[in-house]
Amino acid sequence: MEVSLQNKIILITGGTGGLGQSLVHTFDREKARVIFTFFTHEDRARELEQLGACGFHVDLSDRNSVKQFIERLKKEIPRLDGIIHNAGISRDHTMAKFEESELDESLEVNLTSVFRMSVDLLSLLEKSSLPKIINVVSRTGLCGNFGQAAYAATKAGLIALTKTMAAEWGAGENKILVNAMTPGYLMSDMTHDLPEEIHEKARKESYLGVISDSDEVAEFAAYLMSDHVKKISGQIFHYDTRR
Repeated sequence: MEVSLQNKIILITGGTGGLGQSLVHTFDREKARVIFTFFTHEDRARELEQLGACGFHVDLSDRNSVKQFIERLKKEIPRLDGIIHNAGISRDHTMAKFEESELDESLEVNLTSVFRMSVDLLSLLEKSSLPKIINVVSRTGLCGNFGQAAYAATKAGLIALTKTMAAEWGAGENKILVNAMTPGYLMSDMTHDLPEEIHEKARKESYLGVISDSDEVAEFAAYLMSDHVKKISGQIFHYDTRR
């Protein structure tokens, strides 16, 4: 089955992270016009732009930065065919040690920015013939995880938001398909420096004894964004091999 995204304009947040880079590479290869946001790793952003993708430095924890990005985007593109809300942060502490600023930052990046950006870009999505949104969530949003209270809570909120967006925007004249996916335990900036025993624990919890592969996850996201998918919305796809 050929998956082509030719002529589609796709926005990917968090484009310089582990999964983000795979998404940009995959969507570029499938001939989409890729726009991505980044906050760190400007060197990676420049490399992605060499492919033809267009990067924007955006601080998703800063509402003014998000607002300026949206205003610029509305001036520069005619429509949006899809958004992948991939950006996320994890500030890992037990709840008793959490700083209020860390909780606020987690909420802004992982949940509030998704809400605001989706609503503010709705007018561009409605100009597409088959508009779609994919929210990247996490297994921790379903079952929690020790030391990840803020991350788990924001991802749980994003799962609920996905369901609500699908219900509200699927009922409109120009139906917007909204789904979410859990990519599984990936080797990324968020997990790379964790102790080896945590990586090994993830492998042992896997039915296949493996860690998820970001390129394979990106391929699945490309399929969801393609014209092969026209009647699927409000779903949480568990691209996760863990028990």
